[in-house]
Amino acid sequence: MSTRPEVVVAGGGAVGLAAAVAFAADGRRVRLLMPEPAPQTPEESYDLRVYALSPANIDWLQELGVWPRVLRHCPYRRMSVWADSLSDALDFDCGDAVAPALGDIIEHGVLMHAL
Repeated sequence: MSTRPEVVVAGGGAVGLAAAVAFAADGRRVRLLMPEPAPQTPEESYDLRVYALSPANIDWLQELGVWPRVLRHCPYRRMSVWADSLSDALDFDCGDAVAPALGDIIEHGVLMHAL
């Protein structure tokens, strides 16, 4: 049996780590190439870099066994997205989707640690 990895993931950001976890969960041997050391436990302070995860993202992280390791997250019910001016905003509301929330907000460091 070869010890060489079947998959090499270049990059240890959120996408690279998620890909590595997904390949490993699929039973593949994975080599993760990243310039920085693996993320440590998030500190008590909050990280200003956040992700807005959809329910499908959360379901996928559940399937991978990552979501239970998420230390903190918060559901979001409304979101406005705009480019150059507030008059061009796209507004999303969970009431329009007939859902309790649109997804969850999670800090970058918390997600990296869970992955």
